[in-house]
Amino acid sequence: MSYCDNIFGRTDVMGTVSGAESPSNYDRVYHYDPLGQVGAVGFDDPTAWFANVFTAAEDSFLHAVSFYTLAPGTQFVVYHGPDLGSLQPQAQGTLAYMGYHTVKLSKPVSLRGGQPFVIAVKLVSLGTSEPVAIEYPLRGLASAAKADLGQSYISADGKDWSDVTVVWNPEADVCLKAFAKLTSK
Repeated sequence: MSYCDNIFGRTDVMGTVSGAESPSNYDRVYHYDPLGQVGAVGFDDPTAWFANVFTAAEDSFLHAVSFYTLAPGTQFVVYHGPDLGSLQPQAQGTLAYMGYHTVKLSKPVSLRGGQPFVIAVKLVSLGTSEPVAIEYPLRGLASAAKADLGQSYISADGKDWSDVTVVWNPEADVCLKAFAKLTSK
């Protein structure tokens, strides 16, 4: 569950919190989805990629990312790069449970103040054909959600990227956060 979420659970679904971190673990959180997951998108396939483009507020070090998985046993690879065409793997694994996860990078990545950076995630989620969690305006749940062109992207293959605001909803963003510290430790 995200620190920013204000609603928990769905009809007939139980939840648990495991390994919660202190919000003071990081100096900066980059995100476009303060209201959390409202829906999901994908390509009628268990594999999908999603990404956010951020601008570093100051020189710092990227330490972790967070995202939702919508089925148990989801495999993931986290990528970082200066743009969508230059992504390098930073962490990978399998998440036993569906839910909201914070994944630490294998080593901190240097961010330069004022410069753009991209965080992308490839999911293989055999329990769903729409594995990418998104936030969009939904009356009574997330009616204040908003987005801008050039923030969030989805891809079926990690090569051809589409802006979520163009191909799905002009007020939608993918649910993907980046956590930075001012130091590499």
